[in-house]
Amino acid sequence: MDSADNSAPSIRDEHLPALFRSANTTSVTSQTRYLRLVRAVLTLLVAGAALSAVSLTNSGLKTVVAILGLILLIGSLCLTIFIYLNEFEKLWYGGRAVAESVKTLAWRYMTRAEPFDAALTPKKADGRLTKSLAEILTNRKHLAGIFGGDLGSAPQITDQMREVRSLDTVTRKSIYLAQRIDGQRKWYSNKARDNQRAKGVWFAAVIVSQGLALLAAAFLVAHPDSPVSLTGIFTTLASAFLAWMQLKRNQELAQSYGLAAHELGLIHARGEHVQTEEELSIYVSDAENAISREHTLWVARRDDV
Repeated sequence: MDSADNSAPSIRDEHLPALFRSANTTSVTSQTRYLRLVRAVLTLLVAGAALSAVSLTNSGLKTVVAILGLILLIGSLCLTIFIYLNEFEKLWYGGRAVAESVKTLAWRYMTRAEPFDAALTPKKADGRLTKSLAEILTNRKHLAGIFGGDLGSAPQITDQMREVRSLDTVTRKSIYLAQRIDGQRKWYSNKARDNQRAKGVWFAAVIVSQGLALLAAAFLVAHPDSPVSLTGIFTTLASAFLAWMQLKRNQELAQSYGLAAHELGLIHARGEHVQTEEELSIYVSDAENAISREHTLWVARRDDV
């Protein structure tokens, strides 16, 4: 198998177009904020259920607990409205869609694949890439103003991208296999494993919570005068875990990422036999179409952004 020359440039995120870096940062930041806020909402709801678990006889303490419960409910409501108004979820999905589209264009450009084939002069290839990037922004006008001010100063076509494009066919192929195909394949494999593990953890949490709710309910049947009722808190906890599982979609992602990793393994095997400029162009186009298909399905599974 061909391997990338040690002296060949290493393409990292900072070497890709500024639009990719801005969209990627927007997506990651929005995802982090969205998940943290949803987790906070669920935590407040569980805490509110916990406050209602104890029946107090002291009127003063009962009033304090009631006020605290009211504050928790108001807090959860305010956070839910805040999440809705700021559309963190749409920024997460939209930013990711833009970032992956730009990354695909960048690798097509570097490997001289369609529509940036080797017959184009450097000027025409650069012009075609900048036009394609502008079209992505046009299609996502609602996101363009959020991607940050660095778009005006950072390069959209970096020196490293131009350097890779200037290399011979074999070297470009080796770089593509090692840094794009293998890198993406490793990412999918790791994500598939992480999601499979997370699915097991959260499913176990749901089962344990439901079991504890069942025990608490049975305890109340045996001791109806007990001042403590934990059934509500464990039921709410189970519901919160289920909501988190639905949000994360670990099982679905584990399957799709695992399938994508295997598909990229097959694509890598085909790439070892690429020899000519034309074969490389066709190969990269097929590979990028496969990668883009996975990201398109990911966005579609989430919601139309």
